[in-house]
Amino acid sequence: MHRERAEINYLLALCLMIGIGFGSWLSMYRFEEVKQDFLEKMPEERAASLQAALPENIQKQLDEQKKKEDERKFRKRIIKQIKKP
Repeated sequence: MHRERAEINYLLALCLMIGIGFGSWLSMYRFEEVKQDFLEKMPEERAASLQAALPENIQKQLDEQKKKEDERKFRKRIIKQIKKP
């Protein structure tokens, strides 16, 4: 019975030390301030300009992918021609 009481006392002391350490860390921690307009909607002009630029960016990406694929096919064709005796 005395051993169980000692284990509980050790556990209580450990929890107390962890609580004190966490409390001191939390009191020294600085929270960053967030601007008030952070969560507000974007102005309509910025949203419209982003939507207008979107199809152009997609088209550029598709063109780049097509060029890479064409280059890969060209390289394969050259390798096949080289390998033929």
